[in-house]
Amino acid sequence: MIGTATCLIIMHEAQLWLKPMMQQSDENQNNFHDVYVAYCDKDLNFARDIINKIENEGLRCYFKDRDEGNGYVLENLCQESRNSRLILIIYTEHSIEDCLIKFLTIQSLHYTLDFGKLTLILLLHNIDKNRLPKEVQFVPHVFTSEMNYFETIMEKLTAPKVNIDNLLPVGNISSGLVWSFYYGYLKIILPEIPIKIKEWISCNPSKSKYFPRQLYIILPTFGNCYSSLSEVDNNIEFVETFTSVEIDRAGNRNRNYKNTIYKICRPDKEYYFVGEYASPVKTMFEMEKGQIAGLTKSDFFQQVYLFKEKLSQILNHKDCPCHCCTLVIYNNDPLLSDLLVNKIEEDLKAVTAS
Repeated sequence: MIGTATCLIIMHEAQLWLKPMMQQSDENQNNFHDVYVAYCDKDLNFARDIINKIENEGLRCYFKDRDEGNGYVLENLCQESRNSRLILIIYTEHSIEDCLIKFLTIQSLHYTLDFGKLTLILLLHNIDKNRLPKEVQFVPHVFTSEMNYFETIMEKLTAPKVNIDNLLPVGNISSGLVWSFYYGYLKIILPEIPIKIKEWISCNPSKSKYFPRQLYIILPTFGNCYSSLSEVDNNIEFVETFTSVEIDRAGNRNRNYKNTIYKICRPDKEYYFVGEYASPVKTMFEMEKGQIAGLTKSDFFQQVYLFKEKLSQILNHKDCPCHCCTLVIYNNDPLLSDLLVNKIEEDLKAVTAS
């Protein structure tokens, strides 16, 4: 099993190859292969059998152990997967923890978000669907335990690309909400957040050491967004609110945008941060509870993940006016305060390193 630190290094380095490739459009992409078959080394024999069967049906496969050329393995992985019309990932007890399989899954989901076409198919071999990452449980999958499973695979491999909206019963709600959240809120306040934090610190100089110039946006996968972060974790203390921006907007004169400072106490440190829930997550939670929109609990989780991925892309874009926002996915475990302290420490170290 590959360790967490190694996984993080691989993910970071892979982004160098992934970013320019993600800018290709679906129409301009030159598909050299019909199918990129992803597997871990321990499943080589099973993967070879699947690939031989697929190629006997007339489709071109990229088979890493046969076709991999010279060069950096991550460069090849990114390039060849982008050069393939579809990606078939073989999930087994071995590959579920494989770092490159995890990366390729994330890469395929990014492509889905960018172009709205699902290119990913999962083949589950001696593993339960519940073992899959929750983010991909809506992706088409085939169990090898099914009768005539190979015929099902071929049907999916030869079918037209599926629009993601067709897979999500309520459509891609998160796509509209994320753009509204960015242009209607974050784009307005983010440039002012570091300035307002600096002003507050100038009046409270003893609080400056562990106070990153960031806005922490929390996305709870369980849905409920409490009125205060202190309600979900009593280790988080409310400090005060401040007005980040006051502008005339859409007929509202002198509209105030307010943000909140919180504190987390540790035996040897006091962490301060500006944080809040992502209000669109609360909107989707209320849609799921209200039942009128037809949003199920399963849909809700998928939409939260899609929201987070799309918002990350927007915030990391070169034209984003201010890169001072940290997204925090919260699954109710560990404590929110522990999760935030880890994020704050990471951000403070990044500033020190730069």
